[in-house]
Amino acid sequence: MWALRFEAVGKTYRVGGAGYRSLREDLSARWRRRSPASTDRRPLRRRVALDDVSFEVDEGEAFAVVGPNGAGKSTALRIAARVTAPSAGVVRVRGRVGALIEVGAGIHPELSGRENIWLYGAILGLTRPEIRRRFDSIVAFAELESALDVPVKRYSSGMQLRLGFAIAAGVEPDVLVVDEALAVGDARFQVRCLERMADLVRSGTTLLYVSHDLASVEAVCRRAALLVDGRLHATGDVASTLGAYLAWVESSGDVAGGSTAAVTDLAGRTNPVLAPGDGLVVRLSLPPDRGAATSVALGIRDGHPWNLLGALGTVPPGREPVVARCHIDSLPLSGGVYQVWASVDGTEGDGGWRQLGAFRVEEPDRPARPLWLPPVALTHRWEWDDR
Repeated sequence: MWALRFEAVGKTYRVGGAGYRSLREDLSARWRRRSPASTDRRPLRRRVALDDVSFEVDEGEAFAVVGPNGAGKSTALRIAARVTAPSAGVVRVRGRVGALIEVGAGIHPELSGRENIWLYGAILGLTRPEIRRRFDSIVAFAELESALDVPVKRYSSGMQLRLGFAIAAGVEPDVLVVDEALAVGDARFQVRCLERMADLVRSGTTLLYVSHDLASVEAVCRRAALLVDGRLHATGDVASTLGAYLAWVESSGDVAGGSTAAVTDLAGRTNPVLAPGDGLVVRLSLPPDRGAATSVALGIRDGHPWNLLGALGTVPPGREPVVARCHIDSLPLSGGVYQVWASVDGTEGDGGWRQLGAFRVEEPDRPARPLWLPPVALTHRWEWDDR
């Protein structure tokens, strides 16, 4: 039986304004536009965030929504969490919904951590004895005993995240909705959250999860949906859906300034599936107006906004190549899904980095990398001695 169902859901926003305005702000804006004194007669422009999206999640199932930036993933979760309403279609949910869709969401900044726990539970319809029974475990998970009576507005973003997730998961919702907010937490807390989500699913909670960390998606979820430009591109088991995502990344292949790229294994196969230690070839066409001195930096990521591994190449003086190829003989990566990123001409920060493609590393004896195992694998050997 389904716990969450999207039926031909669409969502449209006005362009140029805040994406999630209050009813009062919407009414005020409409009144200003219709007032005889108003000089603003420009037609409203709209952006389609979701277009005719349909899928369902079974009770007790862990389901992921994946896709590139701007695909509509967070919008889908906001609708599922009842933070915003769809412009078209219907979303049906059975039971209580706990949600962590951004740092601080659902938390009142003027109230203390203690007061927020009681408020959140009451909003979900829990009785005082039910909240009291869960209270100590929520506080213990958040590790905020010393700041429990401090107003949340004085918490750091990490403290707010710990409180928000601890409350959302600790009230034992029927459906738990989790977005990319976990990315701001430290690695230890992220692992604890993922383990907690897996425990909740085993106990019967339905999970709807959005993350760019495809390794965590593969470790936690059984099925997934791929959104591209607000439309449902694929749905099914996690492996096939992530395969469709990798194929889409490879086919899009647009980097910057009209440049194109390809990521292949050493035999030239695109959308590669590698074994640990296998190599990779990255091909990148260089922009024609790059100037005399050109450097190309490559980075390999696992969904987080930082590079796990990297390579830097500098074009020799006097050369004006139109294509750069980087041959990586061996990758020290554990099983998982990874993305290849590039930056041309040494752009500082993350703004100049663009995703080129993606690949999968599979370990025959391990279908999904354990959450505690880091992606970069050490070259090592074990010895066993009876003495």
